Amino acid sequence: MEKLKVGELCQPSCSVALFVHENDGIEVAIRRFASQPDVHVLFVVDDKRRLKGLVKIRHLLNWVRLRLGVRRAHRNITVAEAFDVVKLSQSSKIGDIISPAVSVKLDDLLAHAFNLMANKKLVELAVVNKKNELIGEIKLTGIMSRLLNNKAANK
Repeated sequence: MEKLKVGELCQPSCSVALFVHENDGIEVAIRRFASQPDVHVLFVVDDKRRLKGLVKIRHLLNWVRLRLGVRRAHRNITVAEAFDVVKLSQSSKIGDIISPAVSVKLDDLLAHAFNLMANKKLVELAVVNKKNELIGEIKLTGIMSRLLNNKAANK
């Protein structure tokens, strides 16, 4: 894996289901998640398709829970979680609830992408060009599959 590059596993983001625009309503993101149940992250882009951030399905579930008035199990919440609840309750655009952008470029090492995904707890990672435009994604399952195939070939 030391010499493998992201470009060897990058899947082009031709599918509109993989991203939303920062000014889209949160309902648009929910529909995108619903249209592809195997997607865990939506990439958020501006009008020039530059990566602005990402939204995890967990954030949308919390937004829906707030809108429907569904109570969480009783437990103590952290100050950060309390701020998230306030932010979510006031949000209508997807740009209001995005997490910071995490991405790699085609010529980055696969090991770097794998470490980013592990540290940020992501199963999908945005791939951008030099202008920070979203050009694809890389999936943790693809990296793990490649590692297993390489290991089997080296036996």
